[in-house]
Amino acid sequence: MEYDRNLLSRIEQAETLEFHGAAWRVTYLGFPPSRANILGARWNPKDVGALYLSTTLECALAEFDYRHRAQPIPPPLDWQSHEFRVDLTRVVDFSNMTQLKKLGLEVERAPEGLAGYGPFQSIGGGAALLHFEAMIVPSLRFKGLNIVVFTANVEAGTASALSLVASRPAIPPS
Repeated sequence: MEYDRNLLSRIEQAETLEFHGAAWRVTYLGFPPSRANILGARWNPKDVGALYLSTTLECALAEFDYRHRAQPIPPPLDWQSHEFRVDLTRVVDFSNMTQLKKLGLEVERAPEGLAGYGPFQSIGGGAALLHFEAMIVPSLRFKGLNIVVFTANVEAGTASALSLVASRPAIPPS
């Protein structure tokens, strides 16, 4: 993927922060909880490994429920929640829509599904290219925040770490 230099410059100038705390992910039972998405999704282009986490369990459940229901035939598999301990030192903060608008992304106008992923992927891919460890972004499914962790940028032996704390059965929202 090619990146617009102006966009990269704006990403680089965005507010950065450290994130230390808990985050959650929901998967189907038996799916490796730490497996990064490398196929591409909303915030990561193909071949940019990203682990999608949420700052609350409720948000993680809403995000997974949306993906589950979007499948033509949702698999009849049990759900599992995973709590992670997250310690990241180079996180770009795009936690509100105003910050994303400064990058030229009007989230509410983006087409739903794959057709609308391009601008999101440019931002996420650019942040990964600039060696940010993660981005904090608003959830489009729940009033909450997601953490998109670029797994290749979280280096072992540094102050940054991502570790699985616990996995438990999860109940789908009704």
